[in-house]
Amino acid sequence: MPFLFIGSTGDKAGHSIISWAVADTLRNRGFRVGFFKPFGTHPVQEQDVRSDADAFLFKKVLALETPVEHLCPYPAAEDIPVSRTSEELLTETAEKAEFLARGADVLIVMGRTHMFLDDASHPAPDVSVINRLQADLLVVHRYRKLSTTRYSLLSIASLLKERLRAIVINRIPAPDFERAVNSPAGSFDRSGMPPALLIPEDPRLNYQTLAGAARVLDAEVLSGGEFLQNTLVSKITVGSAVLPEALKLFRRVYHKLILLKPEADELPPTAESVAGIVLTGGGKPAPAVLETAKRAGITLMAVQHDTFTSIDRLEHSSGRLTHYDQYKVERLGEMMEQDGKMKKLIAALKL
Repeated sequence: MPFLFIGSTGDKAGHSIISWAVADTLRNRGFRVGFFKPFGTHPVQEQDVRSDADAFLFKKVLALETPVEHLCPYPAAEDIPVSRTSEELLTETAEKAEFLARGADVLIVMGRTHMFLDDASHPAPDVSVINRLQADLLVVHRYRKLSTTRYSLLSIASLLKERLRAIVINRIPAPDFERAVNSPAGSFDRSGMPPALLIPEDPRLNYQTLAGAARVLDAEVLSGGEFLQNTLVSKITVGSAVLPEALKLFRRVYHKLILLKPEADELPPTAESVAGIVLTGGGKPAPAVLETAKRAGITLMAVQHDTFTSIDRLEHSSGRLTHYDQYKVERLGEMMEQDGKMKKLIAALKL
């Protein structure tokens, strides 16, 4: 039974979304895919059940019948009994992995946020879990600069060369992409390193859709429901200065949030740069206001929360990947499939 351990070298590397994209690719190629995250990084509670955010996510996207508590037995470090030794934890982890692997062709095992820094005080470090499971290793690294990238990945290779199968270098800024291709990838090839898949930064993967914003806010959609799924939101503002002439009536509406599209950085603002408007505090629009939104072709929503509570909800929800973010995975999958990158990655895993 192949165990595929997907590890990360730091925060915001795209650990969850790349794991999801790899799982999707494997399923599309006919593999039965399971999931296990022995030690959580983002504990959340849903319907009186506490587990890791990734456990909830993968239970949904992989349609797993296993209770979410089994997919991540320790959502936070404080959940690990202080009496449990490292050897006991590693043995338990291996037993749970074997159990979850039944009926699957590949079990994806997700590590914590940082393979090295998180391991210093943890009784079951990622490196030890990888070696105990004899798992194939895929490393996800967020590009920072050439020297940091090279050092981080060569360090992992020196520790886990027998297990390392492939590397994903993610979120490479456009100005650095060519240098990244020529420098780290070239030096890895010369060092006998596994293949590196390079992915450029795509700001669209960080944005919510209007549909996502509406779910977070428990909003009532008053107009423009047809734009919910395909309209991205990059910024939130309460300032009416961004409103174009076609929406000037909204300048007299005081309790509102304005949701802007990614291209809204361009000036002057137009109706096309406004993704939607949220009326806060339980207010309902006057007929003229509703008609203005319809004429301008924007989404108008109403929520019960006040303006600042609504902002807080949106800001705290933006970092968590959910099963509603399928469009992001599809976009990432397209990028990873370009030039046969994903094909090379899957071949390197030797599944």
